[in-house]
Amino acid sequence: MKFKSIALFLFIFALFGNAFADDGDVKLSPSIAGKKLSFHDRNWFMGEQIVDADVAINAIKSKEESSSAYSTAMGFYYPGLVLAYAGGAALGYGVVEWIWGDGDLGMYLTLGGAGVIGISLLLSHIADGYMHDAIDLYNKGIGISETSLRLKLVPTEQGGIAVALAF
Repeated sequence: MKFKSIALFLFIFALFGNAFADDGDVKLSPSIAGKKLSFHDRNWFMGEQIVDADVAINAIKSKEESSSAYSTAMGFYYPGLVLAYAGGAALGYGVVEWIWGDGDLGMYLTLGGAGVIGISLLLSHIADGYMHDAIDLYNKGIGISETSLRLKLVPTEQGGIAVALAF
């Protein structure tokens, strides 16, 4: 019983821990203020200099348009993260139940978990597109306008999803 409560606490902490993290106010140093923002190989760059994620996010939040796109990206990212955890747990438990269990619950949990993971990957892809938009909007806000060609998933008027080219 004690192990289950500890495991539940760790699961909840991992699931919601980022939501309570304090971003703080990180100021841009004059050497990197007004430089092009980019994200490559898991590193944030302002100009040629590698910066912390906090500095890059605060730079994005400093412009109204890019801040809005960043908020939308996080609006897709966090539910996708929650669904990824839930889908992974259902998939893992379903596989174990399917192999060693007596009922048919394992098959449904495994397939449902795989489906939920697929939905979380879609949400992650949408969040990534909005994050790229936030970076582009920040760069345009400081006077650096470069066009980039991307494929995006966009909602349609009929309530569906379409693939569109973004410039």
